Amino acid sequence: EERIRVCSGLIELDPGNASRYKTEILWVTKELKVFEGLRHLENTRVYIDVESLKPWARRELGELFERYTRLAVIEVDLPKVSVATALAQFIVDRQPLAESLSVVEDTEANRVLGQILSTLRHQLLFHPRHGLEFYLSSRVRHGVIGGRLRAPVQSRDLLTTRDEGSQRYSPDSPWIERIEHTSPEQRQAVGEAFATFSEGYNAEINQLVKAKLHVRSAGHPEGLIDMDALNSPLVFNLIGEKLRQVETFDDFYEAATAYSSASIGPSLEAVQRTLREEVKPRLLDAIRQLESRISSCLRPEQYGELRAALRSASTELQDTVDAVSRWFKLGSAEDLSVGFEIGDIVDIAVQSVKLCNKGFEPQLETDYRVTQQWGAAMLSELSDILFIALSNVAEHSKVGPSPWASISVVEHTERGELEVRVHSQVADGVFNPAGVRELEQIKGEILAKTYASKAQGEGKTGLIKISNILSQHQSHSLDFGFLGPSEFFVHLSMSFLYYQPYELPAAGPQKEPV
Repeated sequence: EERIRVCSGLIELDPGNASRYKTEILWVTKELKVFEGLRHLENTRVYIDVESLKPWARRELGELFERYTRLAVIEVDLPKVSVATALAQFIVDRQPLAESLSVVEDTEANRVLGQILSTLRHQLLFHPRHGLEFYLSSRVRHGVIGGRLRAPVQSRDLLTTRDEGSQRYSPDSPWIERIEHTSPEQRQAVGEAFATFSEGYNAEINQLVKAKLHVRSAGHPEGLIDMDALNSPLVFNLIGEKLRQVETFDDFYEAATAYSSASIGPSLEAVQRTLREEVKPRLLDAIRQLESRISSCLRPEQYGELRAALRSASTELQDTVDAVSRWFKLGSAEDLSVGFEIGDIVDIAVQSVKLCNKGFEPQLETDYRVTQQWGAAMLSELSDILFIALSNVAEHSKVGPSPWASISVVEHTERGELEVRVHSQVADGVFNPAGVRELEQIKGEILAKTYASKAQGEGKTGLIKISNILSQHQSHSLDFGFLGPSEFFVHLSMSFLYYQPYELPAAGPQKEPV
């Protein structure tokens, strides 16, 4: 912003170079919009779409709310001192809590309230499109946090690839050719060191993504995220006291979701601690062990450049872990100060992919025929879709760091739709019968609408996630596949109008721990 002010002043002081300063202002303004968009995405990676769940809640919980309010008036004997006041006195003045506040009375009103909170909690956590587990899957686990944590070592060629058949990591590191004057024995030892490092480093990240960064359930018993604070009798009584004071369902829903969302806070803080105090030390130790193994088979003068790469990777990794740990606070919808043109949204998506795939520099062709600007909702939605599509290019095209890709976005105002087409280059061998069969299977699942649980999972679920995002629009389409042996495409369209959220499916049964 300071740069913009300086250039604006220079236009008046140096009119002969005004066009140059105006170009600079346009460039800086665009960069600021991209930065603001990235900041918005970073702040909403851990998210629950509470507003979109409200119509479902009104339909499913409205009668229970009416019943609760009637029962509460009849049954509840309000204490002389409110729960909130007693809690404040306990915290500030260390006054003992009344024993009754630590027990939930067995009344019909409390049983109904318990049913409401349990049902609401389940949807906030597991709704297939608006719940926390879906956003964790699409915005954190699906190539995002793994890519970020691998980037410091991957960009320095410290990770080797894994053979798809044997599942073993290759000892063929580019560093073997860069280290001079090595014997065959040294080259073998260095290769084995890199293979061992790659296996251990990736195993640590896979454990984090596959086991830890989930809402805890029977399917993911090691998941770190929960709403267990709601199980506290004191919290239950505090919520009950607050909800007895509201008159409308909307006020009830706002209060209930606020308490429920706040109850996730302690577990998100636990995720932050896990990243900083467990994951970071183990990843740094893996780098140190790699350096130790290298030093045991090479002379110091042989690996000076490699040693510098290992040290700089460690420094960047520390900053990266600290940055991603800050994702783990519950994001909220926000009004952004600017609208985004479609080119801005594509740039934001490309930058997000580059952050997770260091060295990825696609040869990108674009075609935009869109007149309007977009706010936070469409920014998030299109960025999620384009991130998945471009991540597939980065990870599966097997072309190298600079594949050809094109993105076309066309606005069809006459039918109220946005059409997006992504085409990309693939290497020889990517197009094969097994790959075609796999894509046909995914299309079948999408047509049969049997993919809801997969949309919250990882591993070849990107196209299913795109379909799940599109499913909230009144009209939408999705097609994908190969255009011959060297090109892949993703075509989609979506209406500007959304379904009313109550028309979307609710979360199915989940085996949550008691």
